[in-house]
Parts: sequence; structure tokens; C-alpha cells
Amino acid sequence: MVRLNKNLTVLLIIILFSWALLGKTLIPDKTEIIYGGDLLTQFYFWKGYLRENLLAGKIPFWNPYIFSGTPFLAHPGVAPFYPLTLIFLLLPLNFAFSVNYLIHIIIAGLGVYYLTKKSTGYISSIFASLLFIGSGYVSSRIYAGHLDLLTTSVWIPWIIYSLINQAEHPGHKKYIIHTSFFITLLILAGYSAYLLFTLGFITLFLMFLWFQSRSIKKSSEILPAFLGISLSVLFATGLSALSWLPTWQLTGNSIRGQGLPYSLASWGSLPVSGLKLFINPFDRTELDKISFNLGGGPKPNPFDHYSGRIAILVILGFVLLWVFRAVLRKKTKINPYFWLFLFASVIFLWISFGPNIFPSLHLLLFRFIPLYRYIRIPIQNLIFPVVLLPVMTAFVLSVIKNDLIKLIIGSVAVIELYIFSAPFIFLTSLPEMKHDQDLILSIKKETDAFLKPGSGGRLLPAARVISPLLQKFDLNASMNYRFGSTSGYDPVILRNYYDFIDAANTSRLSSLLLYNVEIPPLNLNPAILNFLNISRVLVDYPADDLSGLKLKSKTEYYSLFENTSYQEKFFPVSSLKIFNSDDSLKDEIISKLPDFSASVYISTKEINKLSSYNINCPDGNLTGEAEILEFDINKIRIKTSFNCPVFLSSSEVYYPGWKVKVNGKKSPVLNSNIAFRTVYLPMGENNIEYYFSPDIYILGFTISLTSLGFILIYYLKKPKPKQHPAVKL
Repeated sequence: MVRLNKNLTVLLIIILFSWALLGKTLIPDKTEIIYGGDLLTQFYFWKGYLRENLLAGKIPFWNPYIFSGTPFLAHPGVAPFYPLTLIFLLLPLNFAFSVNYLIHIIIAGLGVYYLTKKSTGYISSIFASLLFIGSGYVSSRIYAGHLDLLTTSVWIPWIIYSLINQAEHPGHKKYIIHTSFFITLLILAGYSAYLLFTLGFITLFLMFLWFQSRSIKKSSEILPAFLGISLSVLFATGLSALSWLPTWQLTGNSIRGQGLPYSLASWGSLPVSGLKLFINPFDRTELDKISFNLGGGPKPNPFDHYSGRIAILVILGFVLLWVFRAVLRKKTKINPYFWLFLFASVIFLWISFGPNIFPSLHLLLFRFIPLYRYIRIPIQNLIFPVVLLPVMTAFVLSVIKNDLIKLIIGSVAVIELYIFSAPFIFLTSLPEMKHDQDLILSIKKETDAFLKPGSGGRLLPAARVISPLLQKFDLNASMNYRFGSTSGYDPVILRNYYDFIDAANTSRLSSLLLYNVEIPPLNLNPAILNFLNISRVLVDYPADDLSGLKLKSKTEYYSLFENTSYQEKFFPVSSLKIFNSDDSLKDEIISKLPDFSASVYISTKEINKLSSYNINCPDGNLTGEAEILEFDINKIRIKTSFNCPVFLSSSEVYYPGWKVKVNGKKSPVLNSNIAFRTVYLPMGENNIEYYFSPDIYILGFTISLTSLGFILIYYLKKPKPKQHPAVKL
């Protein structure tokens, strides 16, 4: 009963501290929301789109409103299968973000508490919990709006806690399943880089267990722990397949799919001199050396992995004391995991330096572990030191016998972090409140938001993600206002679409080094504008003329132009240009910048999907029409009537999930013009139905369900093994 009361007391302390940290953001009015850079420009629109469609009974596999169409449900930032995403369906959207943060901060605090309480005692474990949730990492993630990073990171302490339980009870099925459960939640939360880092930590953990078993000459007893932890990872991989398999498909077809060049993968490395930021998180000289550090915002950005001076000094002080006493041949007892956590922190710090240190551990991982080629910003590796520093602080505090000294050190450390963190958590206006509604209305008048679904044109927002125009119109705002856009703000852009934009700009070199969360500025060639169904062009400066387009409105912040000759989304073409490879097709487009309304540019591989085709027009000139009957997020119905066999070309982006039926029979969807859907039609009237087929989700669901079945059988049938502690705490 005493233990229960203590745990409830800790829960109450964590809740009160979290509430104090979030403050007024927990009670926003209808026009307010907790501030966060990416929250306001990405997650607000993503969660809103998910919420609106699910509540309307639709599964949003596809998002037709940005990048001329892109996968949605598979996007890792959406996290549709993460249990706590339910918050965004049950609560008003602006309130849901604050509640989501509160719940996850409490989860993080409890994770650190349970990780430390057994080996450090009641007082030390409470301070460890508060040091983590009050850290600069948590407040900076909120300030930056990195929702997925925060919701993923809170499961790391629980995973470490469950690993230690497995080490103490090798092969025990309960702890194997616990570990599987926490890794599964980490995967479902969506930020895959943290999964990779966690697997790295698990590797270090297993090495530590092996070393410990060797030192006590019981290496045979380590095998059950190794097998149990490996089984946990395998179970988690299977359980979460419904989530990661569609995401893996999307990533493979995105600008990340072939891996990043090292110059981009190492972007956002910590300089060695940046160690000073652990003591002074506002050192602007050092912050300016980091190519990525939170970005803009109304407040000067701090070092976003700050863990507090007191915690650092406590740990360094103990290490120096231990070394000094070791020289004197005196022992200083501390939990053996302290040294594992210290070693792991140094390893992850080393990785975070990227190419700024020799030898570069990050470069080594980049070369030999393929998954590291998909991740930018090495400084992200500091998540493990951020988690482990409070735990190590608790280990050191547990060595101190005087409770008053513990209270003083712990209280000062927590107060320091609270003073640092609180100013970065505040309310701001909803995105709609800052948008220029006259601009929005002017855009919508000639796009498919006001006209019949599928008709009208798209917007080309010719502005970067750092443009001041974003104060008037966000690149992802088209999702909210329901009109099509050729751009957006997203790190997972389809590769074929990005390649088309590069080709349209007559660029033989990828623009990825300069533009990796948006498309490059688009060539305003009329043929390109018309093909992409662009009816409006928005630039972030006042102008009276733009490539012969008609000026619709102008302010000191922007100019909006009209393109009256845009092509409809679906149109007939009776001429083919066939190329032996995708590269030769792309070269042709770069060199000649063709008129896509006259010919379909297609590779041999794609045209061979057809058993036969005939584009000879017996009546001479092509006549007829295509009428869009339905244009929904996952389905498009078109009725056509042409006097010749044709290829129905489009500016709708090609993706493997899309299927098509012509007159009720399945037909191949062809990838043409580098990135767009085309279907072959016989002469006469035809009814075409494009539909998004969730085959990859069905496969993922099958794997997840099968894995759940295996886990249940394992739990119910396997006899309880004899336990041999690998490492005693």
C-alpha cells in the first residue's frame, strides 16, 4: 500500500509540474493554439485533414491538395495507427495539441521515474523525472512544433526500463512482451530516426551485458537475454507492420528513397566548439555554426538539447571524484548502468558531431549502415544523452547519503530548467487568423474549391518555406481551404514529381541540396504552367507583370496572377513518344521542354504494360470531351467520348497505390511524363474510375495480425524459463 501511495504521489508531482510547464496553453480559447513552428505550418493541417476525413467516414489514403497530389495516410508525421492520435478526433483541434503534449510529457516523466526508482530511491528518481520533462529538449520540441519527435521520444525511457528488466530476468516472456510493446509504440508514433538510434542503443546495451557476463565469468547466462531482446524487436517489427510498411513504400518513392548525399545527411551537425552550448544554451556564436537549430520564431532560438548546467556538473563532478579515488585505490560504488549510460552518451555525442570531428563516427555509420543515409541532422542523436543525463544524475544523487543535500541539488537543477523552458511555451493565434482572407478568396474563385469538384485549376505558390509570405498564406494551407496546389511544406516529397520539376526547370542536376522540404522555384514557361493545371501564380513580392500573366491582386507582401490557358486535369492525347529508359525520357524533356498537351512521353517499361494499343484516328482530327463526374480524395470518376483511341493524360501524380477501371474492367495505370497518371482508352464512350487501392495496408495488417497471433501463442504456451540475472542493479 505504501508503494502505491508513493507511486500516486509521484504521478501527482509529474502532473502538477507538467501543468505548470504548459500553463495557459492548456486552456486556449477558440482562436488560440499552443505555439510551434512546424505545428502551425504542418501538423495543424495534417491532423485537421485526418480528423475531418475520418469523422466524415473516409480513410484519407491520398492528399490531392499539395504537390499536385501525394500519399497522406502513409506519411510518418500523420501517425494514424498511433493510439494517442485518437486525441485529435475526440477534442477540438486547437485544444487537442495541448492535451497531447500534456499526456506525452506525463508519459515521459513516468518512464524516467520507473527507470530510476529501483536503483536510486524515491527522491532521486523524482528529480530525474522532472529533469527530463523540464529539459530544453522538451520545451524546444514544443517551440519548434516537432510533434512527432516529442511523441516518439517519450517511449525511449520505457524501452530502456524494459531492457533492464530483461537483463535481470533473461528470457522472461512478460518482459519480452513489455519491450515489444514499447518499441511498437515508438514505431507507431512516427519518427523513424529515433527508432534507428534506439536500435543503436540496444546494440550498446547487449555489448554491455556481454562485457558484464565476461567479467563475472558467466557468459553462458547472457544468451537468454540476447535472444529475448532480439525477439522483442522482431515482435515489435511485426506488430507495427500496418504502420511502417506503407511508410516504407512512401519513403522508397520519395526524395529520401535513394538515400541522401553525405553533404545533406550531415547537414545540422554539432561543431566541437558547440560543447559550450551545454553550459550556455544561448551562445549565438555557437548556435550560428549549426546549419539547423529550430529555425525561426518570435523568440531567439536556444540550444534545443539543453539538459541543464547542474546535471552536467553533478555528473562530471562524480566522474572526477571516481577517478581521483581510483588513483588512490579507493572504490566509489555506483550502479553499473551509470557507466553504460555515460558511454552511450559519449557515443551519441560523437555521432552528433558529424564531419566536424576526426574520426567521424557519423560518416562511418553513413557508409556501412544504409538506414543512416536517409536521415539528416546528426545533432538529433543527442536525444539519448538528453534522456540519460537525468538518469545518471539520479544515480549520482543516490550515492549522496544526506537527503537535504539531495533536495537542494535536485531542486536547484529543476528550477534552473523550468526557468529556461517556460518562456518557450505559449499561445498564439490559429493559422486561419493570420491568413489573408481576401487572398484566400481570390485563389479559391478559380480553383476547384469553388467550382465543380475536379474542375478549375491549381495554385502555384512561388515562395519558399522561409518567405515572409507565410505570415499571410501557409504552403500547406490549401489542405485546409480545399484547393489544389503544386507545392507544399513536407520533407517526404515524391521523387518522380520532384524530378519532373527539376526537368521542367531544364536542370540536369538535382536541386535537393537546396530544396528538400519544398519543390524548387518553377520555371514559368506557359507549357509547364498549362500542363500542371495552374490557374493562379502567387509570388512573395509586389509586381505588375509576370511572364505575361494577368495581375489579379497586389499588396506589399504578394502579387497574385491568373493563367487563363491552363489545361484541365484530364485531357486526351493521340501521340506517343517512347523512350528506352526513364533517364533518356528525362533528358528529352530537359533539352526540348515539350508541349505535353500534344504528346505523351513514356518509357518502354511503362508502355509494355499494355497488351496492345492503337492511336490511329480514322476520322482525322481528334474530337470529343472528358467530363469529371466525381473527384474525391481516394476516387475519381470520368466520362469520356472521343472519335479516336486516345491516351487520357493528366497532371495527377502517379503512385503505386492508384488503380484504374475502364468500363468496369481493370486497366494499367501508366506513369508518363516522368510523374503523372495516364490510361489508354478505346474509341467511343468510356467510363473511367481511378481508385486508391490499399494493397500495402492489407499486407501490413496481415503481418500485424499474424504477429499478434504469434505473440499470444508465445505468451500462453511457452513455459516460464529459469531466470539467471545477467546484471544485478
